[in-house]
Amino acid sequence: MNNTTLESLAHELWTNGGFSHKTNDGSKPTKGYMVSLYGFEQLFKLSERPKLVEYEIQEFVAPEGIQQLLELDSVYLGGWTKDGYGYLDISINIGDLETAKTLGRVNKQIAIFDVVNFKDIEL
Repeated sequence: MNNTTLESLAHELWTNGGFSHKTNDGSKPTKGYMVSLYGFEQLFKLSERPKLVEYEIQEFVAPEGIQQLLELDSVYLGGWTKDGYGYLDISINIGDLETAKTLGRVNKQIAIFDVVNFKDIEL
């Protein structure tokens, strides 16, 4: 992942409160529901210094196993903020709401994200 991408993701995290991004082609989901994969999440204290947010993203995606996951077609790098913390995850985009809810529960998530309406759906 190059510095331009890191900078833009950190900017999206601060400006929009989050992002979902395919690292292999730069695309973003336009529909469906984002479901985080259990065990592929990271929490960090937000810093006022954007370079530290870029560093957190870079460190999260650095392991080879994470890089391989991010090359898969339906897999996204996700990030969002809440209560002074940043969250990073590996997530998948699911078209059907009920399937997304089921996968969310299987992956021990408290919510999934509705891409079209830009809101969480609690499970």
